[in-house]
Amino acid sequence: MGYSSTMAVLLFIGGAIMLMLGLIGEYIGRVYISLNNSPQFVIREILNEEEE
Repeated sequence: MGYSSTMAVLLFIGGAIMLMLGLIGEYIGRVYISLNNSPQFVIREILNEEEE
């Protein structure tokens, strides 16, 4: 008795913890990108460039 309610509470708490970890990861990732001065993308080739 009480197995389903216990599992529901555990799944809810586990989901909340995973959500918070995701938010913390997003925050840390954005801080790292803003502190890192390297470009966020690499230009492979430039098309339709007029040569002088």
